[in-house]
Amino acid sequence: MRRLRLWVSLLGIFGLWLMQVPPREVEAAPAFAKGADISWILGLEAQGYTFKDRNGQTRDVIDILKNDYQMNAIRIRVWVNPSEDYMNGYMNKDRAADLAVRAKNAGMAVMLTLHYSDSWADPGKQNKPAAWRNYSFQELMDAVWAHTVDVMNTMQARGVTPDWVQIGNETNDGMLWPEGRASTNMRNYAWLVNTGHNAVKSVSSSTKTIVHLSNGWDTALYEWNIGGLIDNGANFDMVAMSLYPEPHNWSTINSQAETTMNRITQLYGKEVIVSEIGMYYNYPNEAKAFIADIISKTQSAGGKGVFYWEPASPPGYNDNYQKGAWYANGMPTGALDGFVSGGSDGGLNPHAYYKLVNRNSGKVLDVFERSTADGAAIVQWSDNDGWNQHWQFVDTGGGWYKIVNRLSGKLIDVEGRSTADGAPNIQWTDNGGWNQHWRLIDAGGGWYKIENRSSGKLIDIEARSTADGAPSIQWTDNGGWNQQWQLVQVQ
Repeated sequence: MRRLRLWVSLLGIFGLWLMQVPPREVEAAPAFAKGADISWILGLEAQGYTFKDRNGQTRDVIDILKNDYQMNAIRIRVWVNPSEDYMNGYMNKDRAADLAVRAKNAGMAVMLTLHYSDSWADPGKQNKPAAWRNYSFQELMDAVWAHTVDVMNTMQARGVTPDWVQIGNETNDGMLWPEGRASTNMRNYAWLVNTGHNAVKSVSSSTKTIVHLSNGWDTALYEWNIGGLIDNGANFDMVAMSLYPEPHNWSTINSQAETTMNRITQLYGKEVIVSEIGMYYNYPNEAKAFIADIISKTQSAGGKGVFYWEPASPPGYNDNYQKGAWYANGMPTGALDGFVSGGSDGGLNPHAYYKLVNRNSGKVLDVFERSTADGAAIVQWSDNDGWNQHWQFVDTGGGWYKIVNRLSGKLIDVEGRSTADGAPNIQWTDNGGWNQHWRLIDAGGGWYKIENRSSGKLIDIEARSTADGAPSIQWTDNGGWNQQWQLVQVQ
């Protein structure tokens, strides 16, 4: 039996090993995954943490990630025999299955990361599980096989078939040291990857297997590692990368990562996926731009997805981790807006309606029913919460939007003619010209300036009144708080 497993590992033939449960087909993974590793969630929840959306409403974090940030996938770590400590362990196969069930019930795809360790495996440490410490290399391969099949069967017993499985985590220099260290024995590393790959396929033939390295900007590392695996007969489906740039250099790092993606595809014909990204929580604008850009570059390179690492972790959690995307008050930063439509739209849900709340007054945009002196319906402040304050943003391309009123279906427009007091009037219109196209400019802290495409000026509430005594909303060149608006989702 042991010889058969070794032979399967060496030749990469996974159809010869018969399991009691035949291999299953996984449902098709998303064409492009937008996701997050949320393996700390069970521990956070057990300690009493709760999560709020951008409007301050407490909700399930998976619901927030899916419906507010358009995520369609969840990544989950699995260790062999981890500590029960919430901070440093916790995710054994059963707890991982609990979280996977929640993701699947939400309609999200699932990626597993098998660390083949009792604790963190990464470029600086690939420690064998304590129970495997004295195994021969043959016994290590047997253990990798048995553990991988056990995890897969545990998932399937709960109704979850993973869409992707990483064979190891950030295996820059191999795994299960010293036997599987790539720099000293690339062949052993390749055979361990083969064993994990074949074990996954024996349970689910359609689940994609992944080799995952860190430092996506380091093209030479990927050529050495992935090329070495392939030269030694390793079988796997995809290559994943981690990317953790600084706020000042993310653009350069992203360009280098795109080069790596293209190079791996050209040299080895492998699909690529970015399975870990992160940036300091207190640089949300830079993080948002970084996310939107790496999504765009990954798509341009033919990549299959981007995952943020532990976005729901509060600042300082687990030995002072600072690269989550939630504040200590339980509300998200603006970073994850980068996942929504490429991140150029302030995190808009294309199917939702919004109230536009003015930062200076706290009041909302409204189309008032009475007319101005020239007969046009005027857009102005209101304390009323009716449908005439609800607006939908319709993407017209290039980061520009039409703002459609829910009550009337008409568009906000800057009309060329003046009101009685000489100010240009913002009003309803059926015309679809550029004067109805608006762009959101992130002003920080969840506030946006709304810029008109035709004029380049901003929506403003002018202090002086129109002929009917109502404050007029109009163009302005002033950059004060009365030009800053908060988008509050109402549906």
